[in-house]
Amino acid sequence: MKIEFKYVQWMIGRHGKRFYYYRRNGWRKPIRDNHDRPVGPREKGFTAAWELLNAEYERLAQAEAEAFAAMPAEKRASVMPGTLAHLIEDYLASELFAEKAERTRDGYRRICEVLKEKVGDVPVRDINREFVVTIRNQHAKSKRAADARVQMLSILISHALETPARFRLPGSYQHNPAYGVRKLKNKKNTQDYRPWPQDVFDDIVGAAAPALRRFIIATRHTGQRGGDVAGMKLTDYENGEVRVKQDKTDARVWIPATPELVALIEENPKDNVLLFPNSRGRKWEASAWGSEIRKLMKKTGHEGYSLHGLRKNATIELLEAGCTPDEVKAITGHITTQMIEKYGREVSKRRQAKAAIVKLTDAKKNKG
Repeated sequence: MKIEFKYVQWMIGRHGKRFYYYRRNGWRKPIRDNHDRPVGPREKGFTAAWELLNAEYERLAQAEAEAFAAMPAEKRASVMPGTLAHLIEDYLASELFAEKAERTRDGYRRICEVLKEKVGDVPVRDINREFVVTIRNQHAKSKRAADARVQMLSILISHALETPARFRLPGSYQHNPAYGVRKLKNKKNTQDYRPWPQDVFDDIVGAAAPALRRFIIATRHTGQRGGDVAGMKLTDYENGEVRVKQDKTDARVWIPATPELVALIEENPKDNVLLFPNSRGRKWEASAWGSEIRKLMKKTGHEGYSLHGLRKNATIELLEAGCTPDEVKAITGHITTQMIEKYGREVSKRRQAKAAIVKLTDAKKNKG
């Protein structure tokens, strides 16, 4: 029985030998026998090798078709199989994405929309390290945004590698090209995460409008992330404690309210659902509070700090008060003690420095 070898192409090698390939819809594999030697149509082992490659392609095509059919019709019409846009839609519909916190999902969606608009038509199999670095460098003016795009590409490609057949990935595509790409926002330019010195805090609070003032003070006195402070409701405050389910980690903490925090809560109208709303009584958005704080920083001459720095203020103040790392975790909701211990070492160094100066001063007095 004669077998018709479809999808076979050949090329001439350096020594005049023909090399045969199975090529179909952009999928290309060399035809080799079970000893991994190149074979031609008239050689032993060619038929078996061709049948294996044909069956592999059919399996991959079936898996891709099933994944594509699962997409909503309106999405399916706008993307090509195997492209980055296809991968993005598949990831956004996955359980892995659904398990993320709401704020994380919103951030990922925004980055994915940008990637889909700019490079959504690029086949996933063509994404290499050079491509990832190019995407990063195109947004170099905003280092945080550039790094976020690299991180998103890494997440997407990791998702693709779990089911490579869906995205026409060759067997050689096993390493994530976005993994390990150097970040632009390094330790030298992360000053906006620093704790606020007291003069900075006093100036910003003094210049802020009432709603933002309350929001900033609440962030410092709870030690929570801005998104969690923004979501605090009146029903979360009971028996002198504020109950928080952290959006990022799902950790639950119960924060005994300081006198300053109690005063802020009592300022709030009792008919308002939120404890620390914006000026319109609605929930603060990160873009809004970030923009307002940057304006105040520029106005007061204290550029280089962000709201997240106040979480560090709270951590350091708890340590300076003599709290153990576990006690600090109970307030801030940190998952590990690594960062807390780092701050603890800094606090200890300051105490030791002060003690050293006291000893030096006493020694000079005694000599005199």
